[in-house]
Amino acid sequence: MNEQERQERAKAAATLFEEGLALYQEEKVLEAFRVWSRSYRDLGSAFLESQNIQAQLRKLRKDSEKKKRSALLLENLAKDVLERGKVDGALFYQYFSQVLFDEGLTLECHEAFDYIPSSIQRWKQEYEELGEPLYARYRLSLLDAAQGKTDEAIHGLQFCEDRFPPKKHESLRLKPLREALVRARDAIRSAKEGKLVLATPSAWEEAGFLTPFESRSWKRAGIPPELAQEFRKAGFTAKKSGPWTKIGFSAAEAEKWIAVGIKDAEQAKRWNRASVAPEDVGNWNKAFHGDVDVAVLFYKAGFADPEEAYQWSQVFQFPSDAMNWKEQGFIAEEAQFWYQDAGLKDPYSARKEKELLSKPKS
Repeated sequence: MNEQERQERAKAAATLFEEGLALYQEEKVLEAFRVWSRSYRDLGSAFLESQNIQAQLRKLRKDSEKKKRSALLLENLAKDVLERGKVDGALFYQYFSQVLFDEGLTLECHEAFDYIPSSIQRWKQEYEELGEPLYARYRLSLLDAAQGKTDEAIHGLQFCEDRFPPKKHESLRLKPLREALVRARDAIRSAKEGKLVLATPSAWEEAGFLTPFESRSWKRAGIPPELAQEFRKAGFTAKKSGPWTKIGFSAAEAEKWIAVGIKDAEQAKRWNRASVAPEDVGNWNKAFHGDVDVAVLFYKAGFADPEEAYQWSQVFQFPSDAMNWKEQGFIAEEAQFWYQDAGLKDPYSARKEKELLSKPKS
């Protein structure tokens, strides 16, 4: 290649890089990756030898890391799984494409979504015909990852990590890619189980969990680092914290309910929804002998005295009926006589009858 050809290729590389950069800045990230990767395949060394292109890519990757783009994409993916119960392939592809970019592999390894099947066929053919070369296995693992086949991709990358010489590990980013896929797989599994815990190892370390062993039980319980730190400081184990975090209570709130004898998080949730303060629950719980559902219904109906509310609950199944009789001036014992013994179902009629009977005889 002569100097003129080299300059023409460099100029073409710069033009195509700027085209991709414009797309990237418009948040058309996948389109930008597509332009850059295809351009690299056509122009190769012109991209790699351009200090300007490489400097701008480093700057973009640094900005991406600062904004935690891949972490946010994984969070969106997991939330989608949490809502729909299944993985959206396009969302996973977007996540893994961002991971490739963050690891500096977009130019060489990114593949446009619609080209993945033909790329798989090409690399499989090379793998089989050339005696199973490791690099072909590596590229097939990345294509598995791009399709959301996390288990196959993780296994393939581990296979490569075990067989490539150590000096190749860094350039191929074997460990960070595998760890990113493990995070994705675990996040998806948690989301399918109704949990959502997305956190990097550094996030757990910042929360005071210095080893994977310390954070393991909290991860399994579906509790993120910041909440795990809060509950652990309050003396909770992961197992005991789980029910409280699931209903959205803080450690301080959980402590208040436990202090008044409500150790069941679901019971506390029902009382809390009824706007009963923890300090008031004790009397209601005692009066209704722990029957939270009935007690809550009578509280919501407007009864202020738990003992009185319990007496009314022995006469009427529905709190609204009890309140109708109470508003007509009856106490529970009187209402029981008129409603059950005298057979008057209307509290207004019963009040009229009561007034007639209580009238002094002339």
